[in-house]
Amino acid sequence: MANGKVLTPISAAERRLDVMFAVARPGAVTEEDAEPLNVLDPAPQDSHRVRAEFLLQRLSEAADAIRTPVFRKRSHRPSVIRLEDSYIVGVLDLRGDDLPCVLEFDRCRFQQAPDVRQSNIGGLEFAGCWLPGLRAKNLRSGNDLVINRCTMDGTTSTSPGLDAIDLTDADINGSIRLEYSTFTHPRGRALIADRCTSRGGVSANGLTVTGELRLAGMRIGGYLNLNGARLDNPGRDALVATGITVGGPILCSVATWGEAKGQPFRAAGRLYLPSAKIESDLCLSSAQLDVVEPLITSLGTSNLTDPHAALVADRIQVVGNVELDQGFTCSGTIRMDGARIGGTLRMAGSTVWASGRQGRAEEDTEQAGDESPAPAWVTLDPAEAVRLDSAQVRGDLDAVELTVHGQLRMLNTAIMGSLVLTEAVFRHPDDDAIWAPRLTVGGEMDCRNLRAEGGLLLAGASIGVSLNLRHAVLEKPGHHPHSGYPKPALDLRAARVGRDVVCSGRFTAHGGVRLHSTNVGRHVQLVGAALTAPEDATALNLYGLSCRELGLALREPPDGAVVLSYAKCATLNDNEHLWAGENTVDLVDFSFDALHTDAVSKARTRLGWISHATEYYSPGPYDQLAATLTAAGEDEEATAVLMEKQRLRYAGWARDSRWFGWAIWLGSQLQRFTVGYGYRPMRALVWLVVCAVLGSLWFSGHVLVPVNEQDHPAWNPVLYSLDLLVPIVDLGQDNRWRADGASQWISSGLIAIGWILATTVAAGLTRMLKRLP
Repeated sequence: MANGKVLTPISAAERRLDVMFAVARPGAVTEEDAEPLNVLDPAPQDSHRVRAEFLLQRLSEAADAIRTPVFRKRSHRPSVIRLEDSYIVGVLDLRGDDLPCVLEFDRCRFQQAPDVRQSNIGGLEFAGCWLPGLRAKNLRSGNDLVINRCTMDGTTSTSPGLDAIDLTDADINGSIRLEYSTFTHPRGRALIADRCTSRGGVSANGLTVTGELRLAGMRIGGYLNLNGARLDNPGRDALVATGITVGGPILCSVATWGEAKGQPFRAAGRLYLPSAKIESDLCLSSAQLDVVEPLITSLGTSNLTDPHAALVADRIQVVGNVELDQGFTCSGTIRMDGARIGGTLRMAGSTVWASGRQGRAEEDTEQAGDESPAPAWVTLDPAEAVRLDSAQVRGDLDAVELTVHGQLRMLNTAIMGSLVLTEAVFRHPDDDAIWAPRLTVGGEMDCRNLRAEGGLLLAGASIGVSLNLRHAVLEKPGHHPHSGYPKPALDLRAARVGRDVVCSGRFTAHGGVRLHSTNVGRHVQLVGAALTAPEDATALNLYGLSCRELGLALREPPDGAVVLSYAKCATLNDNEHLWAGENTVDLVDFSFDALHTDAVSKARTRLGWISHATEYYSPGPYDQLAATLTAAGEDEEATAVLMEKQRLRYAGWARDSRWFGWAIWLGSQLQRFTVGYGYRPMRALVWLVVCAVLGSLWFSGHVLVPVNEQDHPAWNPVLYSLDLLVPIVDLGQDNRWRADGASQWISSGLIAIGWILATTVAAGLTRMLKRLP
């Protein structure tokens, strides 16, 4: 009441209001037909005007009536007071009031923001209304709070410094419905609901917000539905939900009903959800997130604020799945450091651009025909497209056909299931496209048909099953920023893989592959791979690799050095391309137990490969090959390898000796052709027989004179020749006959040949005995 007087109606709308309260006001006039109110009209007709103080007086009277014992016995439900097609003039000030009824405003326009702070109301509903705001801090509602199909324009508020809709610390014993409403408060908070409690859900299907939608610390018993919503706050936070707790899913996907049916969730500005707790799924399927310009905060565009992030969900806890799939697009960084995801992280078919519109800048420039450079923040910002440092995913990370313009960063990330990157595309040239040191994958890392402009860094990774890169193409890995040395296209150093590493098919690595000190449970397959490295860098580095089967049957010769030092495998499958490159193959202490059935085992062929691929003589590769051939029963092939090893050994000595090189070379040739460096002892017998035959033929035609005419054996040219050839053993012939002239030279020659054969055979036998266990 104004000044203690009962206000009388002065407009048709007020008279209709009196008719509604006829129970409390006998003799009220008959209700007049109401014309529909255009809530967007800033100057409605006088017939729609309802004074705020008039409405407050009627509400007070109605509340007193409702609180009477007679009314409470008649009904266990709160009374509904509905006002339609009215223009509320003045401030509807219900601050601190206790209204046990439900207030419904249908197609109403408010001159000033209603004030229901600290009120206790049975329920509050605005349908099809226009408001400059709503002041509802510490509101207590016994039922739903509904703001459906309303228009809220905070720019028209008489208190522009206030937030448009303020639900801070409100307690709603029901759901909050904001369906198909439009909230406008540019560069401000269109809705703030910090620490608000809704025991039901929050339904904002088709909501349009210009400004910030702030839900920090909010507690929602059911779901948060933003399907088909559009949040527009470029350069600032579009949604702030720090520490929000949701009993059901958060849905930011495609609208399933109403005018926005089929339209996806869109946000121009940052979605900020650190430390959120979601008891079900976080669904952004088909959503469109766009960082139109870098984030503006009190710190400016400092990197500490991650100014180009589109979705920040650090330390988020999701019991179910996180779904960023089905055409999800994002033109800023997706950051989920320390996230805990109980289900699967789905990114299949998504597209992510790093640093706002980076990745589209060139396309936009070409389309616009503008040769002016892009803003500095587009081109200079570190391009992290997806950041999952220390995140834990208890299910899979499904990223089939994912497209990333920037870097996928997964430092210390743990994925209990599989990481699926089949047919994914990564574009981050001259840097690491995937940067995942100490990544843990419980299942398989499937990267078949992956395309990457940039390197794959998986140093220290632990993969439970296999790493499958069949038909993948990796290129443009760039250089290390400090040393300037080229990076490998695939860096799997110090990693552990439970089963296989598959880089076969049409796998191509322009930059090389590094599996330095990697432990693989079964196979490492590079069969059919093509490896290149820039600037004479290493095309294939398997230093210290350990596996059961190593497949190196490449598609073409590697363009770069190959390092197999200290690598160990049970079976080796290679071909001529591995050894045919222009650079060397480092084979120090490289060991394998057997050759694959498809590999060439001919000693002559393999010796040619080793000779072409190694710059200096080293005994290791020859001993390894000989041991492998011997174990396979290829004794003749193994002998040929060991003979070649000795030839190269003596050749090296002769090359390094200044004065006695010729003698070393001569000794090597004698051993080679006489006894095969001791590995062909039967050659000595052949030479013995040949010399014995030649000597016998000579002495058959040149009978020698006995030394003692009275005491000499019968002349036998064969025994005489053998006695000359065989040292130490005396057959009683050489000292009984005197050789003169040519026969003397021939006798001396046979004696020398005999000693040479004896010493070479002894040396060869000694070498053979040293090889025996």
